[in-house]
Amino acid sequence: MNVNAFMEKYLMDMTDVRQGVIYPEAAPGWSSSKIKAGWSDAGIIIPWQMYQQYGNTRILEENYDNLKAYVEEQLKETNNTYIDQEHTTYGDWLAGEPTPKVITETAFAAYTANLFSKIAAVLGKTDDATVWKNHYEKYREAWAREFVNADGTMKCDPAVYGTGEWGNATHKTTGEVTSQCAYVLGLQFDLFPEAVKPLAAAKLNELVVAGDYHIKTGFLGVSYLLPVLTENGYVDTACKMMEETGNPSWLYSVVNGATTIYEYWWAHSVTDTTESYSGSMNHYSYGSATEWLFKDILGIERDESNPGFKHVILQPNYGGTFTYANGYYDSKYGRISADWKLSGDDFIYTVEVPANTTATVVLPTGAQVLEGSVSPEKAEGVTRVIRTADSVRVQIGSGSYTFTVKSVGNSGGSTTETEIPSVLGANIRLGDNAGIRFAAKVAKDDFFNKYYTSTDSAKTYRFADADCLQFGTIIIPSSLVENGKTVVEMYQQGNSNVVDIPAVKIYAQDENSLTYTGVITQIPQTAEAYTKTLQTAFYVRYRASKNDEWTYAFSDSVCERSYFECADAALKNDYNSTKLPNPTEEQKKIMQQLNDITQVVESTGWIGGDNWY
Repeated sequence: MNVNAFMEKYLMDMTDVRQGVIYPEAAPGWSSSKIKAGWSDAGIIIPWQMYQQYGNTRILEENYDNLKAYVEEQLKETNNTYIDQEHTTYGDWLAGEPTPKVITETAFAAYTANLFSKIAAVLGKTDDATVWKNHYEKYREAWAREFVNADGTMKCDPAVYGTGEWGNATHKTTGEVTSQCAYVLGLQFDLFPEAVKPLAAAKLNELVVAGDYHIKTGFLGVSYLLPVLTENGYVDTACKMMEETGNPSWLYSVVNGATTIYEYWWAHSVTDTTESYSGSMNHYSYGSATEWLFKDILGIERDESNPGFKHVILQPNYGGTFTYANGYYDSKYGRISADWKLSGDDFIYTVEVPANTTATVVLPTGAQVLEGSVSPEKAEGVTRVIRTADSVRVQIGSGSYTFTVKSVGNSGGSTTETEIPSVLGANIRLGDNAGIRFAAKVAKDDFFNKYYTSTDSAKTYRFADADCLQFGTIIIPSSLVENGKTVVEMYQQGNSNVVDIPAVKIYAQDENSLTYTGVITQIPQTAEAYTKTLQTAFYVRYRASKNDEWTYAFSDSVCERSYFECADAALKNDYNSTKLPNPTEEQKKIMQQLNDITQVVESTGWIGGDNWY
């Protein structure tokens, strides 16, 4: 269901009933002179969520001044200490265990500061983005200082912050905090120092397991509980929580015939002789587990840097007794569907990505990963594959794909195929012990080249540019040419057919005269002329031509040059001294170096010259 228009209208209602700059806890009619942490914050959370879900920048632009005034007021309530002690809010309302209000209030103040920094960045307001990113970091530092121990456990000094108030209770003597909500908010909002984050996640898992997988969080912590467990490596615990049917749990009301979410975990009580109800029988606040089912189990997740599902993350998880999941989301680009099942020791994941979008599929490791019947690297529509010790990331275009992870969870050790650059332009694949020289003119400035050893020990060179290769020269060992054929395979946009690139010439040379270069580092994406020594007897030349096309030259045996970089704006578009009226001495020196390189390349005739046969 598309709720963009509804939420825009609700945000208008919240804005209309503000007291000063403070959003109400609900609208209409629930205004407040003090910020209600987690309630009033909807005024900034809603615009960010609408931007992420639908790519709606208008809601950010129209409310920007109001949002800025709100986070400024929130900071003022801390007296610039970055610890919020107003205590005028509800805390983790209707929780099964108390959490100090100072923890929940400060956590949400940090969260909204971070959200506003992101909103400012999206709208190009870089100064505000920087200022509020710094405020967020100061909130983090204060939160960690006041509430986190060196071992990742949590504290709240009773002498400073008091005890006993609902939602503000700690151990009266030690100040120890053991609520699920405190750990969940800290992990969700990235408030724990990096060094203790795994320890904090382990403590949360320990608390959940010790509580027999029952939910102890209230309104503020419940929506983040399962995602935080999953994203920190405790997906099995999250699944067992979802499967729990005792009270409090999501399924308790379901197995007792409910068709709605209740206001309280204990709103429905059943004994051998009685059945009682209390509070609201239709109160969604606890009902956020569905988001986790879509995002973390089914795997359909937004990409924050590409809002509105222009690019989607497809990252499924399984645990507990879950053996399959299937579903879809209808984005503005079309239907995104996902379906996974466990079949014996294999994990099978089928996805469909709508036209004009892309996706990154994140799979668990296994003895073998296939798309259809081939490895992802050879599959049509696949543009990049990155293999790590614990995952396989596959970038794909629109279309339908079926991935099979054989013997899931058993990768058989590390693989020599560590990363394959994005196949946006073309690939060149050569057989074992192959060497290569390559020169090409490409249309844009995001060109790179990388060498790696694949699992079958073949040598592979890949190059890419955003608008496809225009022309180039490829030189391979003569021993690899048989009966006029080569072992070169060229691909484009994941298509396994040979690419017809204009003016591409292939030459052969005795492999004894070829020098292997090893890994070629990514070329900096800049509109400046430079040269850089990557290895002994290897250099790369890059220049910007005056018609905004880019020329690259790679060689493995021509010369060796020391590194320099031209940061002179006057030399960005042309390095010919005749085109620069009054060059400085430094500019002359740079131009001479560039011209020397050009002469070396041209004099060797290495692009199809006399040295090749």
